[in-house]
Amino acid sequence: TRINESSGITNIISSEFWKFIFSIVTMIIALIYLFKMNVFFGILSILVCCFYIVAILLPMLKIFKINNDVMDET
Repeated sequence: TRINESSGITNIISSEFWKFIFSIVTMIIALIYLFKMNVFFGILSILVCCFYIVAILLPMLKIFKINNDVMDET
């Protein structure tokens, strides 16, 4: 069982995890800079990001539900 626990730790140490964290920090810094330069474009970029997230999540949730239904049937 300890071997399985150690595989969970490698996910935190992996380079993909740190790239993801770095991307989030970069996005926050870019938004702060954008708000300092032009508030309208800052608000517009947040609205576009929200729309983009919703446009991605809704189909993903439908696919997840269909997958769960198929798994339940099998």
